[in-house]
Amino acid sequence: MDSMLLDAFYIVVIAAAGLIGGFAPAKLSGATGLGGLALGNAFAGGVFLGAGLLHLLPDSRENFSQALPAIDFPLALLGAGIGVVLILGFDQFSRARKQAENEGQKGRALILFLVLSIHSVIAGAALGIESAAGAGLAIFIAIIAHKSAAGFALGIALENEAGDATRRRLIITAFSLMTPIGIVLGIGLEAMFTGPDHFIWEACFDALAAGTFLYVAMSEILPQTFERRHSSAVKFVLVAAGVSLMALIAIWA
Repeated sequence: MDSMLLDAFYIVVIAAAGLIGGFAPAKLSGATGLGGLALGNAFAGGVFLGAGLLHLLPDSRENFSQALPAIDFPLALLGAGIGVVLILGFDQFSRARKQAENEGQKGRALILFLVLSIHSVIAGAALGIESAAGAGLAIFIAIIAHKSAAGFALGIALENEAGDATRRRLIITAFSLMTPIGIVLGIGLEAMFTGPDHFIWEACFDALAAGTFLYVAMSEILPQTFERRHSSAVKFVLVAAGVSLMALIAIWA
């Protein structure tokens, strides 16, 4: 029962964060300024790095070792690499579409939605299938640290379209539900499989999520955060703080 309540809490909070970020891009930008958003992203980038390196990858490696002790191969690192390549492929496809389309914004917003949604489902599945409470908390913190900012970016892209308001609401709502859908998928897989099969599924989603976390942090969040030189020292401290928070959680996870 406690586990079910915790999963329900994760779903509600993550969905709310996506809705808030997506529906209030203009208000958020005006209230905090781009500098404030960049500082928040710096901390989120550190959390993503720490969650991927200190929680998801070690958990994936441990689960693969328990499920497939006879296989001497870095399966966790392979899975993380697949996660990186998967998001890289969608990212490059979106950039190519953006350059190819003269209209630009409509296609950009839709592909941004697809890239963010794939990452969200994978991360949600890793959270839903995670059996260790400490590691689950680390994944949740990493997701919630960037969910509103990701929704904000999507909301800005949709606002730039100047299209139908109903369409914008539907896309933002769908985005906010992607991580909860992943959580439900992970919970379902956890219920369906036991023993070695459960360890394999958990290891796979942990590895894929680790790859997507690392790619999003190093290729999306941090480069954009440090693109403006303003408050670089503060941003660096916030990145370190994000990694340190994940390290503290890893002590007892």
